[in-house]
Amino acid sequence: MRTTVSLGIGLLIFGALVLVASSGAFDATSADRGVGIETASDEDALLGLEYDETHQLVSTNGEGSCTGFIIGSCAFEYEEDLIHLEDNTVERDLDIWLEDGTTSDTEIVDDISINDETATVEGSFQCPAGGYFLVPTPGDQAEASETATIAIAASNDDVTIELERDVTIQCQPD
Repeated sequence: MRTTVSLGIGLLIFGALVLVASSGAFDATSADRGVGIETASDEDALLGLEYDETHQLVSTNGEGSCTGFIIGSCAFEYEEDLIHLEDNTVERDLDIWLEDGTTSDTEIVDDISINDETATVEGSFQCPAGGYFLVPTPGDQAEASETATIAIAASNDDVTIELERDVTIQCQPD
């Protein structure tokens, strides 16, 4: 009986050690699962944007005009598309509107508006120019620069988007 008890206690201790000690098959595991989070580029966002941060206005692309009689001021006037917008939502049902188009100085920017049919933010601009007898001549446009901050909003039943972009308007001297 002593042998049976000793054998039983020995097997019990061996069994406990087998349960406590690992087999070596899966002592430790590790996995390298990197996670990256990025914001979508302006073109691929829910409200896609295509724009240049700087618009350069050259007098050969503008229309000259002057005010006053003999002594007055001349300028070249421009109508430019600033930002093209695209609804990239699944339903394609965003309502898009211009919340604000502000500038630090109003010498160049006359107006900023949104064309709903083409989803384009447009601007009207004036660049100062010289001229003779109140006739602006190409080659007389003065250098000037202004930054416009454009705030756009869009929404549908599921999403609301608000964003701001700065666009610099530069009158290039001739």
